[in-house]
Amino acid sequence: IYLAALVGLTPADAGCMQSLKQQMTRGQEDVINAFYGRILAFPPFKEMIEKTCERDNIDLGQLVAHINGVQFKHWQRFFDGTPDKAFKEFAQKIGVAHEKCMLSNELYVASSAVILEKFLGLAIDQHLGEASQAQTVKASLSAIVRMFFLDISHAISAYDNAAARTAFQQVSEPLLNAFEVEVASDLKSMAS
Repeated sequence: IYLAALVGLTPADAGCMQSLKQQMTRGQEDVINAFYGRILAFPPFKEMIEKTCERDNIDLGQLVAHINGVQFKHWQRFFDGTPDKAFKEFAQKIGVAHEKCMLSNELYVASSAVILEKFLGLAIDQHLGEASQAQTVKASLSAIVRMFFLDISHAISAYDNAAARTAFQQVSEPLLNAFEVEVASDLKSMAS
């Protein structure tokens, strides 16, 4: 729940999210179709999905149906706007499933931009309808979302690489030092 505080989520936000829930539920098929349209056109994603289907011995339609069911259930909780333990645990299960498929953090974050962009469009439709400014606002918010998620994706990629190097150094340096001491001791005993 501390992350909810960090992002600034308030009780009033739950009301806002709940007011959007019906609109989002009606539009969730369009959101998920836009998501699949984008990721399946991206070769690394398509390859990952094909490998997952092969590993689990299912076809793409079965995988998509399963993912949709899980995702739609999660979005119902999401639009309750309640960052409780159940919400956190479900989100973490999704993260573990993505890791099992070997989805990198930066691809996960970058692809999430599609979903947020579509959610924002649905919110604008609910509040502005066909107002003359709605399309301009959607285009501006979409551009912001895309750049923001690209920025985060690059930062996460660098973070992951740096964390892996740090972990490797923390494990390898003591081993290397111990090896050097052992070799020096062996050489010293051989010289005597």
